This record gives sequence, C-alpha cells and structure tokens, in this order.
Amino acid sequence: STSQKHKWSAFSLPCLRRDKRRQECEQALEILKTAVDIDSLCELKPDEFEKYKDNLKDDTLKKKVRHVVYENNRTIIAKKALNSNNIVQFGRLMYASHESLKSLYEVSCKELDVLVDLAKEFEGCIGARMTGGGFGGCMVSIVKKNQTAKFKQYISENYKKITDREADIYIAKTGGVRYGSDVRREN
Repeated sequence: STSQKHKWSAFSLPCLRRDKRRQECEQALEILKTAVDIDSLCELKPDEFEKYKDNLKDDTLKKKVRHVVYENNRTIIAKKALNSNNIVQFGRLMYASHESLKSLYEVSCKELDVLVDLAKEFEGCIGARMTGGGFGGCMVSIVKKNQTAKFKQYISENYKKITDREADIYIAKTGGVRYGSDVRREN
C-alpha cells in the first residue's frame, strides 16, 4: 500500500475523479453508438476501436475508451495465460494494465507508479499493477516465492527513499487455487 490516506465521501477528490471517468466513458459510448451497434464499451474489440476511434474528436475520450477496450482484451488474454500456466505472460499483462491505468485512464498516482516501477526493477517480481479504485492505494504483485522477503525489503527501503513514506506490505498466498491442469511453480 502507498500509505496514501483517502477521505472517501461523495464529494472527495477521488470520488469526483472516478465519477468523471465514468461520465467520460458514457459520453464516448453515446458518440460511438452513432457509428457502431454496441450497448457498452466492453463490446468493442481492439480492431473495432481502431476502426471507429476517429468518431471521438476529444483526445481525452479517445484515451479513456482505448484503456477500456484494451484492458478488457488484456483480461481475456490473462485468463488464457493462467489456464495455460503462463505466469510470465500474465505478469507482462499486469505491467501493461498498470501503464494503461496510469497513462490512458489516468487513475494512478506518483506513489503507485513508484511502487510499480520498483517492482518492475526487482528481478524476482513477475508482474505488478495498481488495484482498487485508483488515485492512491495499493499495488498487487506476483513475486517468486523464494524472493518475497527480499522483495519486501527492497520495496520498503527504496519506496521510503523516494517518497519519504512507509509502504505497507502484505504477503498473500493463492490459497491453493490452481489454473489449468498442471500448475508449475517457480521457487
């Protein structure tokens, strides 16, 4: 966790920003409905987005829709990666997701970006991205089991140096959930 505290209320800055993202997506959907028969943005495939994106004259709307369409596609690919035991591909998709949340959907913050950048630099980290509602909060990472203690130390020390904040780090296990028929674990 970034240790970034939020005051969540209907009028807090994070809630207002989140509402703005929703409104931007709704506005973009109405524009795109004039060109393509869809009821929601998640119905668009990446190639369809590329075909119809010029209907969105506002670059901000275009960025938000690009994120939604490609993020939805990433989740489909991520499921396939997990089902085929390809945790490395899944990790790459996590990093791509964070970059999109940061650059296109614009819901990350500098503290989260620092955490993800640090995770990316750590050799034993397979993937990382922000999680939650955005605008501060938490990163979820996949770290090789035998590297978790070193990862925790690396993140704690470097995050403090860069942000002058303490990172709250929690180690979680998968609880025995298995994807595919033969999960190979790297130690």
